[in-house]
Amino acid sequence: MTYSREFADLSSNNAEFNAPEYRNTGHILIAIKATEGLNYVNPDHRPWSLHAGLNWVSVVHYHFARPDLGNSPSAEADHFLANALPLAGWWDYLCVDIERATPAGWQHDPKWSQEFDAQIQRRSRFRTILYANRSTLQESDAWLVGDNRRVWDADWSNASDYAPRGYTCCFRQSTDGVVGPPPHSLPGIGRCDVNRMSNAMFLKLNDRYRH
Repeated sequence: MTYSREFADLSSNNAEFNAPEYRNTGHILIAIKATEGLNYVNPDHRPWSLHAGLNWVSVVHYHFARPDLGNSPSAEADHFLANALPLAGWWDYLCVDIERATPAGWQHDPKWSQEFDAQIQRRSRFRTILYANRSTLQESDAWLVGDNRRVWDADWSNASDYAPRGYTCCFRQSTDGVVGPPPHSLPGIGRCDVNRMSNAMFLKLNDRYRH
């Protein structure tokens, strides 16, 4: 089978995830929203994650951050871990989505994301991948902790992938299901946010499924 660099990004806005159909058309990675803020849990996260694992699809479990509510980053990280960590397999990933600003203003404070990542590293084997749009990523090169330097660039265009200085772009969201270059849908899901892996990430996962 020829595997695909493209993968879907799912939340409760998506109605369907047919894992066998998705996997049988060459897709080996899926991103699934797990939690938001301090209280929300996506009811589809657990069943979809289990279906993905049963069909040999790696999962990017992600948390939608709400610093705009004044929440503690470590408390949000704990809420995320409580729900995502029991489902996170050896070939899975954890991600924080920082689409919302901090109370200090529309410019997101990198210290919030650093503390979130620090808590993830303290309480698990994972290092956080940072999801943000390109304009946000361009604001700083101090988003994560230590030598953790991986970002997910959201830019709905054909422009080159972007990462701040010293960082690596491992994922790229190229369409929100409407805006951006095609495809706007994937098998087993339908219309969805479509992303692609970097060459390095694709080779890493491809090597897993070749063995």
